Amino acid sequence: MPRSRQQQAGFTSRPFSRRSAIRGAGMAGMAATIGAYASGTKAATLVQSTPTVDISGTTLSILQWQHFVPVFDEWLTVFVEEWGTANGVTVQLDRVNTADIPAAFAAEISAEQGHDIVEHIASLPQYEESVMDMTDLVAEATARHGAQLDMCMRNSYNPTTEKFYGFTHGYAPDPANYRRSLWAEVGLDTGPSTFDELLSGGTEIWNNQGVQMGIGMSQEIDSNMAAQAMIWAFGGAVQDEGENITINTPETLAAVEYMKELFESCMTPEVFGWNAA
Repeated sequence: MPRSRQQQAGFTSRPFSRRSAIRGAGMAGMAATIGAYASGTKAATLVQSTPTVDISGTTLSILQWQHFVPVFDEWLTVFVEEWGTANGVTVQLDRVNTADIPAAFAAEISAEQGHDIVEHIASLPQYEESVMDMTDLVAEATARHGAQLDMCMRNSYNPTTEKFYGFTHGYAPDPANYRRSLWAEVGLDTGPSTFDELLSGGTEIWNNQGVQMGIGMSQEIDSNMAAQAMIWAFGGAVQDEGENITINTPETLAAVEYMKELFESCMTPEVFGWNAA
């Protein structure tokens, strides 16, 4: 993936801007962050697998989304530095706001230069034609660690082209959070368990306790996930199993009408400015 260069191993970590996205080494593709469960000194060398080939003397540049939990960025910085030292690789780790990753990646593709690995919190299939096929990486990971989770595979594999346009190394649930004390006042001690309860309980909380609900309704990834969950709950879908677009249905319309009622009944206008970063 990264081009070989005879350089002394080192490490660079720096903030990154969209304007600087076109600077860097040749692009290799979307792939996984180098990760581990340990932390602290020598964390990388404790858990790393032996590289298949000798990678000493090469360079690796990574564009990583800036984590909303700062301690993760601190941990990853240490990990990448230790990994680079252990393997004789000069590593450059750049970070950018989560919302800016797609645009930064598009700029690198347009310039035909950029980072070797780009990490994002969601699939970016629109760039398939511009990235490396990761089938060999998935095959090696499978041989070492077992079969990839089906959900992860479906978020990085195109069955039509039979190409892995990325490597999905894990997933995380995206649950809603609620204040138990507020919901207990409306008879829902454990919070809402249905969208009907979300609407009725949220409305009562706003009317009687003066606290509004916040579920993103802007042009960004968290809002899209929330909207998609509601569409599914009403029996709709963006596409069917045959990859046919099916979003224009009465079920989707019912979900949109519900979202409108939810906003008007108990939400704050701030949801239209929600940003995952």
